[in-house]
Amino acid sequence: MVDGMRARWIALLLLGVAAAGAADLQAAERLRVPQIQDSGHTSPHVRSPVIFEGVVTYIFGNNFIVREIGDGNDANSDSIIVRRKADGFAVGDRVRVEGAVRESDERDETRTTTVIADAVFEKLPSGAPLAPVAIGTGGRMPPTEVLYISEDSGDPSISGTDFYESLESTPLSESTTRLSSAQRMSSASSGWWLNAVSAQLG
Repeated sequence: MVDGMRARWIALLLLGVAAAGAADLQAAERLRVPQIQDSGHTSPHVRSPVIFEGVVTYIFGNNFIVREIGDGNDANSDSIIVRRKADGFAVGDRVRVEGAVRESDERDETRTTTVIADAVFEKLPSGAPLAPVAIGTGGRMPPTEVLYISEDSGDPSISGTDFYESLESTPLSESTTRLSSAQRMSSASSGWWLNAVSAQLG
């Protein structure tokens, strides 16, 4: 009797482990970068596996940034950081990436950065560099009245926090607006990444 009960418990345990493994192996959803980023301060797809395509715009350390042409909605960022060394390709190459969506707060800030972890990728044909987003005169103008809203407003034309969130990881060009000032204005938003990318582009 004891051996029989033990066997049943072991069988139930194995079924539970198998079910958990099946959940972890859920099929990756094909999304566009703006869908992954969304208009909020965090992605609605956190911890979910995704597949997306785009152009490599920046490579740093064991990371690279992928951007796509966008969906026409200024509230969504068109770029995303991939936590993987960019072996075998360069800025301007088109890639397909599969990985898990994460929110990174490694700089100990109140705002996180959406990244792709555990990534695998492949190079695609027909890559081409994408022009940086212009900030300032002739481009997107940051709001000047409200610099920070504690909750997601989803409106980058009103909230400075949402404005820079909508440009998370995006290569920028500047005209009359100084990005170093924008970093201070947006406080814990993604200004550091904006400055880092803009600096390489000159």
